[in-house]
Amino acid sequence: MTPLVEVDGQKCRGCGLCVRDCPYAALVQESKGKPPRFLEDVGCLRCGHCVSVCPTGALSHAELNAEDFVPVEPSVDDDTMQKFLSSKRSVRHFLSQPVERQALDRLLRVASQAPSDGNSQDREFVILDDKEAIQKIESAVLDGFRAFVALMKTKGMPETSKEMKRSRAILDAFDKGGHPIFRGAPCVVFGCAPQKDVFSWYNVCVAMDYLMLQAHAMGLGSCIVGMCLYDPPRLGKMLNLPEGHQVYSAVVLGWPAFTHRRTVSRKKPLVLK
Repeated sequence: MTPLVEVDGQKCRGCGLCVRDCPYAALVQESKGKPPRFLEDVGCLRCGHCVSVCPTGALSHAELNAEDFVPVEPSVDDDTMQKFLSSKRSVRHFLSQPVERQALDRLLRVASQAPSDGNSQDREFVILDDKEAIQKIESAVLDGFRAFVALMKTKGMPETSKEMKRSRAILDAFDKGGHPIFRGAPCVVFGCAPQKDVFSWYNVCVAMDYLMLQAHAMGLGSCIVGMCLYDPPRLGKMLNLPEGHQVYSAVVLGWPAFTHRRTVSRKKPLVLK
C-alpha cells in the first residue's frame, strides 16, 4: 500500500525538519542524514507541514494536492502589517456595485487557509448576493426584534431601558425603509459549521477574520453582523443548512461608500497579571 507521505530519496538531504515539525510524530528518521519514513499506524493530521517545511521539496502527500503547495514569498515587514491591520474599519455604508464572483471565490480560498481545531476545517459558507433574498432574511430578523419588544412589554421592561430603546430604534429605521441589519450591502457571507464540535464557532470566526482582512486588502469593506444571530435555528432553516449545522458568524461585504483616511483610537490592551 502506498503511504500517505512519500519521501523522494534523491531530493531528501536528511535534515530531519519534517520529523521535528510533524505534530503527530508520524515521521521517523532512523539515523541522522537518512531520509525519514512515514508511520502509517501512528496517524496523520493532514496538516501538510511536512511537505511545507521541506527545503528541497522531497515530500508529497497522497491526500493533499501538490499544486496547492505554493512557494512562500518573503512576508511583509511588521510595521507594514501593523499599519494594514490598524487601517481596517467596520464598513456599514456601501455602493450598489455588486461583488464579483471571482472576488468572492478568492476570499473563500483565503478563508479556507485559516487555522482550525485539529485541522478539522469543519466550516462552510453561504453567500447571499441576491437583493430580495437578503431583504427576506433581514425582514425575518426584524420580526424577531418585534417579538422581543412585545415579550419585554408583558414582563414590564420600561421603554426607557437600553434594550427597548435600541430595539425600537432598529425597528423604526427598518419601517422607514432603512436596512439596520445588513446595511444595504450587496453581499452577505454566513459562516456555518456542525454543532457537534465545541470549537466550531472558533473555527468559523477565525476563517471569517481571514476573509475580512483579505477583503480589506482588495479594497472591499466588511462588517460583522451579530444582530442576525439571535435565533440560529430559524436562520439556519432560512438558509437551508443541513441538519445539525449552525450559523456562527455573518459578515456584510461590498465596495465602501466612504474612504477612511486615518486609524482610530482604541483602548490600551489590558494585561491581567
